[in-house]
Amino acid sequence: EIVVLLFGEYNGSKQVTGTRMKKVCQAFLPALQAELANTKYHRIVVTLVWPRVANPGDYVPASASKVAIQPGFSSAKCRGVRFFG
Repeated sequence: EIVVLLFGEYNGSKQVTGTRMKKVCQAFLPALQAELANTKYHRIVVTLVWPRVANPGDYVPASASKVAIQPGFSSAKCRGVRFFG
């Protein structure tokens, strides 16, 4: 799992969020592959956390978190992003 705190401009669009998640996944992929060299995995979970943005409830119910959280997952090669739910 890759968890990243973001402090820029929040955008609830799944297209924008998916692009951000894919870039994060690709940036961390070499380190992840080195760390899990002898492990088989099919998915990489990417979670974007916005500590300065109140949770609008678009990805995670507002009752589950006070801050905005955008979880999703990608293939083991970071080719695309899908969202939970």
